[in-house]
Parts: sequence; C-alpha cells; structure tokens
Amino acid sequence: MSSLPKAAAALGPWWFRFEHNGVSFGGAVERDREKTDWFFSALASLGGQPRRILELGSHEGSHSLQLAGRSFVEEVVALEPADLGRRFDAVFCAGLLYHRAVTR
Repeated sequence: MSSLPKAAAALGPWWFRFEHNGVSFGGAVERDREKTDWFFSALASLGGQPRRILELGSHEGSHSLQLAGRSFVEEVVALEPADLGRRFDAVFCAGLLYHRAVTR
C-alpha cells in the first residue's frame, strides 16, 4: 500500500472512495461527478472558466479534488462547516444562501 492510502486509512472512516495512481482507497461510495460537471457546464454557458473557486460544505473533499482537477483552475478553497465548528466556539452565518454570482 502506498503512503497516501495508508495515511488516508489512518484518518478514516471515509464515506467516499478515492483513487490515486490507479489505487482505490477510502469509503464504499462512488464519487459523484455530475455536480461538478454541471457546475463547469453552467459557467461555460455564461462564458466563464473560473480560476479561483470557494467551495462551501466540502465534506471529505471529493468535489474539491474534482474542481481542482480542471486545467484552468488555479486554486480551490474548501470549507467544511463541521470542521469549522471544531475550531471555533461559535459560527455565525447570515445571508449566505440568498446571495448569487452576477455575471455581466
């Protein structure tokens, strides 16, 4: 077992299955690629290719890896609220869901 799957096993349990250099490791659930494909398709239809992406609710990072895997993406910042709750005594989030990106 290479060092990455071994390190991942030590951090388990995992929900999603990951692959690296042809080796599968992690959980039993296949990674969902439909959401990231739709995301990039929708942006392309608006004429955009994002270089920097903020992902809110990254869970284990399955989508983060897919987002970062596009050749034009330079940076993905992924935040998982459950992890944030472990680092802070309180988390305040007001007005996040009604905001949207506006392209002109």
